Amino acid sequence: MKDVITQKDEVITPEIFESRTEEWCREDVLKLAHHFHKFEKAKGQYHRVARFDMKQGNLEEFKAIEKIEKLTVFLSLKEGYREKLTFSPILKVIYDGNKSKEYELKPKTKLDIERERREIGGGKIAAEIVPDTFKEMICKNWEDAEIHIIDDLFHCWGKKDPEDEESIIRVERFEIDRMVEYIDGLRDSLLGVSLYPGIDMNKFNKKNMISFTPVLGFQIDGSQNKEKSGFGLKGVFEFASNEVFAEYLTPCPPTCVPPSVR
Repeated sequence: MKDVITQKDEVITPEIFESRTEEWCREDVLKLAHHFHKFEKAKGQYHRVARFDMKQGNLEEFKAIEKIEKLTVFLSLKEGYREKLTFSPILKVIYDGNKSKEYELKPKTKLDIERERREIGGGKIAAEIVPDTFKEMICKNWEDAEIHIIDDLFHCWGKKDPEDEESIIRVERFEIDRMVEYIDGLRDSLLGVSLYPGIDMNKFNKKNMISFTPVLGFQIDGSQNKEKSGFGLKGVFEFASNEVFAEYLTPCPPTCVPPSVR
């Protein structure tokens, strides 16, 4: 895969977006799991990604978008070696009709997060900030999964298009089609955006379902959002003191939302 990495790599050009998302679709199924791990040569140990963060250089631009109409997380791969995390999801924002912006979400291991916490003198790691109802799905299932099953999390038996025959298909993106206007309303007090990888074990043995279950987290100034904390919609949002979680993003394929009902 050819990719352009410069000092301005926070900008995802159409060429980079196409290259990375196509590489995800083309990659050999038996190699997918390696993109979620990086190798610490000094200790001879692999570390699994714990979360993905929007870069601070992109956050202000994201907050300044006039009105968000649709959010989609695209799965993508970038170049690298085993010492790097090379799965790097891209958050695509549709606004003002047909305009779009794409933001890379930077992968981090628990060691990366703990190192940042020490450097800034505070903060919490992923397992501490996810609400109790999601710790099992977001943290434990993902962290404890054997590496050989990770390849299976992104595949199911189904149809990529209605005219196709059923076959093994790979999920390409996760869509947010409910309550985008609520997320749009959070942005005045937005402090960060993260994606948490998870596994829904209730779907793992169902051949027609994608069991990889990411959750988008929007870190906010809780003191300014107390009036919104009671807005919880079960099955759509979950609230912590300083973060709002968008639950159950729609995997596409197999369960793409028809344009007519968006």
